[in-house]
Amino acid sequence: MASTFKSSKKCPHCGEWSEWNQHPTDTCQFCGALLDDRTLLREAAREAESKNKKQLEIDIIEVYPTDSFFVKIGKRIIQAIQISFIAIVSFIIWFLTMLAG
Repeated sequence: MASTFKSSKKCPHCGEWSEWNQHPTDTCQFCGALLDDRTLLREAAREAESKNKKQLEIDIIEVYPTDSFFVKIGKRIIQAIQISFIAIVSFIIWFLTMLAG
């Protein structure tokens, strides 16, 4: 016969002991506050960090209207090289993922 063991945790807000199922969303039976708010905050920070890692930010040189004619031409050439490099690397990554299945 399996016994159901219930754990309890002391509420960090009111100091009372509440039933705890070891979930980050468990609340105190007395004051209604989260019993493990630090874990919930850590999970939210981890999720936000992983979302930021999925977004790739690439800095491409900017051409300003105040730049001289020759500087604009030089920056446009650098932009073309940067975009070509990004396109080639993206194609290689796409091709390798298609090969891997």
